[in-house]
Amino acid sequence: MMKQVVIFVAMLAMLIAFVQGVQVENVGLENCQCISTFEYLPLCASNGVTYSNPSMLECAKKCLGRTDLAKVRDGACPESQTTTE
Repeated sequence: MMKQVVIFVAMLAMLIAFVQGVQVENVGLENCQCISTFEYLPLCASNGVTYSNPSMLECAKKCLGRTDLAKVRDGACPESQTTTE
């Protein structure tokens, strides 16, 4: 039983460290009204911003008027490319 508790605590600590280590910028979308899930599937967009999931990228296209935005790759953008608008 104690071994299971130790493993659980270790995994929880790793999960917290991972989540805190990835910065997601749903830039400018605070006041947008888009239907989106809370699933975390980060993706890097052509503007160098990491969006938390594909529906947030679609929301950015709509709310920011950026029809040119496209997914570049799965996962967070490298920090050197992360921008704010």
